[in-house]
Amino acid sequence: MTQIIALALIPLSLALVFYPCLAGTHFLSGFDFAGYWYPFLAHASEWFHRESTLPFWIPQIFCGMPLGEALGPAFYYPTEVIGWSLGITPPVFYLWDTLLHLALAGSGAVLLARSLGFAIPAAAVSGLAYMLGGVLMVQVRVGIPVSIRCAALIPWAFILLESWRRNRDTRKMAALSGLFGLMILTGGFQLLAYTAIMLGVYLMFRARSARSLAMLATALVIAGALSAVTLLPNARYYLHSMRSGGGLDWGTISPLFFSDIPLLLFPNFTGVIDPERVKYLSLVAIALALVGTAWKWRQMAPWLAIFAAAFVLALGSQTPVGQAVSHIPILGGFRVPMKWMLFGQLAVALLAGAGAAQLGGLRGKTGRILALVLPILVAGDLIRWEMRLHKMDAVAPRVDELMDKYLRPEKGVFRTESVEPAPVINSRMPSGREWVTGYHTAPMARFVELYAGASSAGFLPSILPWMNARFMVSSAGSQAGDRYIPRHKITGPDPVFGKEAGYVLGEAPDYAPRAWLAVGVTQASSIGETLTLLAKYPPSSGLAVVNTEGIVLPKRPGGGAVKFVRQTPNAVEIETQARNNGLLVLADSFYPAWDARVDGKRVPILRTNWIFRGVEVPAGKHRVVFQWNSFVFNLGLWLSMLSWIILAGLVIRRNHP
Repeated sequence: MTQIIALALIPLSLALVFYPCLAGTHFLSGFDFAGYWYPFLAHASEWFHRESTLPFWIPQIFCGMPLGEALGPAFYYPTEVIGWSLGITPPVFYLWDTLLHLALAGSGAVLLARSLGFAIPAAAVSGLAYMLGGVLMVQVRVGIPVSIRCAALIPWAFILLESWRRNRDTRKMAALSGLFGLMILTGGFQLLAYTAIMLGVYLMFRARSARSLAMLATALVIAGALSAVTLLPNARYYLHSMRSGGGLDWGTISPLFFSDIPLLLFPNFTGVIDPERVKYLSLVAIALALVGTAWKWRQMAPWLAIFAAAFVLALGSQTPVGQAVSHIPILGGFRVPMKWMLFGQLAVALLAGAGAAQLGGLRGKTGRILALVLPILVAGDLIRWEMRLHKMDAVAPRVDELMDKYLRPEKGVFRTESVEPAPVINSRMPSGREWVTGYHTAPMARFVELYAGASSAGFLPSILPWMNARFMVSSAGSQAGDRYIPRHKITGPDPVFGKEAGYVLGEAPDYAPRAWLAVGVTQASSIGETLTLLAKYPPSSGLAVVNTEGIVLPKRPGGGAVKFVRQTPNAVEIETQARNNGLLVLADSFYPAWDARVDGKRVPILRTNWIFRGVEVPAGKHRVVFQWNSFVFNLGLWLSMLSWIILAGLVIRRNHP
């Protein structure tokens, strides 16, 4: 009976913490989910059901972000496939996806503890301490599916590695490779690297570790082939993103600050309410971990080493070791230092299980009582805190009420910009309105250069209209909107985050269209020259600044008429009526995955206005088609499909005696 009660605490704890969501009175929503994954999932599902294809390019994000290649959207993670193929609403999908992976995390920690010889009640302590611990649950509060999924797979990686060490079973290596591949498919490149490092730390305490390390390296290579559909395009996108420039000290962003260490034990210690900073590990679990360390430190030495390494690295660049690691590609990144503590939390959970095993193993009635009471105490302590999870009213998606209220009567597709961080979310993606800067994990470097350069030089109000940004939201006292005509002054609660703030919605008196035939064409080789020219001339001038060198520009282009024939997330078809040989400018992002054809003949795409696309067109009437056609993606897709077929064969086949 004690064993049944202990194991039942895992699903029961999840049901209690998420009861308001399961009951339908609230839906679970962190900021990242509401502002990032939610719109991507909804958009993918909508287009899949409408056109039986996935949208690999979204014009509403940074004037055309390559969704099929971007660092984040997990198109091919199994639960995502189910979500968009069945048309499950994003709030429902996120809730059940989170519950599934938290259950995987808890059950994985239980089995890992069992492999260490712990009885079921003690193993349940480990499962509860890992599943409901603050480091993992903060990912739920903030809304980061990537971290939740990878955290759920981490214990299973240790289980598979240890299982392979015992019998050298090929199927175990194949399963570990598949698990690593899933981490990459969900976008967890960094957490996979962390997992590999911590598995290496674990192997340092095991015999014949060299052979195990070789197997681990092999599994990582196989995982790369399994996830090539994501890995190869992401690698190319990374080279074009702002993360490749090294302009930010990522190691200083969201580490475990020294001042936050007490929050691991006393969540109300400093009165901090920031959901990303409070990572309560449970006083009961810590106390049990100390008991486990005292009595079983030899057996638990690998996990003590893992906790020490995770804790030091979680401090980020506040320590010399963390500072060195933060500059290593992949190991240093946004919010990354704190994620090392996922392994620290797993180590604490297993040490707590060791302590519970020691106390529950006492002779007589005392041991039996402790075996039952300890998992209940751990569950109760963590449930009490995690009941405060951030939940939103079940009113479907969050929307920018400012835009809905005042721009609903406007006709056609147009771009909007906001210089305020609060209202900039991707909720407009399913609509016909486009944000010039929607939230994205790694926007393309050239766009950031242009935007930041214009902002620092005071050119932003004059550069934004060149991006087809017709409307702009700014605070009432902001000078960024001075060249926009105020339409409505908004005061009161922020429509997105509930903050008290005043906003002004302005309209540019002169803004560039989505596409135009240039009236004048010039060249510029630097961002400074480009910014100066765009700030000097109004969008109505029809200027095109070509940044591709070594070409002969069309003379006296003279402009002409442009008509959009067809637009999808993966293709744009335009009809041109040019007065002379000229240049068509499309105010969507320049990226290698695009092909351009004029009347069916492939033509080069010129980088124009620093971030956009330009195509030379002859005089007269012609048809121009921009098509997303990524060789890198296609290669990755076929490589992934072939690799998964081979892997399935390895797992299914019988081992020969």
